[in-house]
Amino acid sequence: MTQVQHAEYHSALCVRREIDSPVGYVLGGILAIAFITQWVLQRDEGDQEVQLEGLFGGQIPADTVPKAEQNPPNFALNRVSMGAIWWDKSVGYFKREAHPPESSIATFMEIGNESIQGKDTGPAGKVRAQMVLKVRNGGEYRASPCAWINEPYSCVDFGIADTRWLIIAVGLGQTSHWVTVVNRRTGASDPQWFEYNNDIPGGGVMDTEGTILIDLVSSQSGDILISYELGWRWNHGDHFWISFAKQL
Repeated sequence: MTQVQHAEYHSALCVRREIDSPVGYVLGGILAIAFITQWVLQRDEGDQEVQLEGLFGGQIPADTVPKAEQNPPNFALNRVSMGAIWWDKSVGYFKREAHPPESSIATFMEIGNESIQGKDTGPAGKVRAQMVLKVRNGGEYRASPCAWINEPYSCVDFGIADTRWLIIAVGLGQTSHWVTVVNRRTGASDPQWFEYNNDIPGGGVMDTEGTILIDLVSSQSGDILISYELGWRWNHGDHFWISFAKQL
């Protein structure tokens, strides 16, 4: 045996002695556990990647990534009011102010997305409103999408603690002619487009009354977020007015 071979043999013998001892057994056990743990983790990651790639052809769609659940909005019908509004052509929406002779009297409802202490509230996003006015003795009149005060488009953004004003009816000709109003403008590329689309029956020789159903609809999903029912009356010689309002 050469000197080099003797040295190698001696080193191997020393290593064998170190391993074949209590300390060696402990170190070997620790290394084995670490190796097995690392192997299991790598295998699980690989299996998940293979399953996803096999299902989506190698690409994982963005909508499969889990998202944090968003808190729902907390809509509140604050009040129903009557006041002067007018259509300002320079900005393309109804303003809540008197501006003779262009202004008209209107009935509108104030809706808020309230933030309450101890209750989780989230934004509602883009929202549209649709309305069905029913006459007690028969007849239905639909308005969709409804018009909002101080809003140029048919959809409005309801963030947390936001308040918006929805137009229910507009009185023309010193309140002798009441109508529903819609705003069909959906974005900046559309021209200004509002119209009085329904004449509300009543105000003649007989009194008229009925109910109004109003839905707030998500522009993104099309889901109805909340619904309200209002009662209305239009007595002879009087103006159109709301008798009650409630959330459904």
